[in-house]
Amino acid sequence: MDVTIDHPDDLVDSTTFKEVTAGHAISPGRQDGDFVVVDFLIKDQRAIDEIDKGKAELSAGYTSEYDDTPGMAPDGTAYEYVQRDITINHIALCDQARAGHKARLFDNKPTGVKPMPKVTLDSGVKVEVADENAYTLIQLTIDSLRQRVKDAE
Repeated sequence: MDVTIDHPDDLVDSTTFKEVTAGHAISPGRQDGDFVVVDFLIKDQRAIDEIDKGKAELSAGYTSEYDDTPGMAPDGTAYEYVQRDITINHIALCDQARAGHKARLFDNKPTGVKPMPKVTLDSGVKVEVADENAYTLIQLTIDSLRQRVKDAE
């Protein structure tokens, strides 16, 4: 799905995406409690600047069919219509999400994050590792093995 800055006037399609797309989803949605988590790649500088200024809520742009079938939700709330055949068209980066403030962007690589530590292999190649604990364990093991080889020689 395309990511837009606010909802565009029309649906995103092959004739509009160049003007309105700021990035795109890079993973399928996955359920996390009552929410859906999706990874995004934001490539548009204006969108990045807006995010840095605090624009972080997300709102899905979609089409759907409305079934005029009144009823009662499990929590006792009455409803008049049922939405069916929901098709997501885009995800809008906006100031106020229709789904509320919890529907928002969470940046897992905020500015100022330290780079991942690098382990130096016996070949001299440096490889990034996931965290400081893994780095310490791997590097200590490699250093110990180097010392054992040196002692054996």
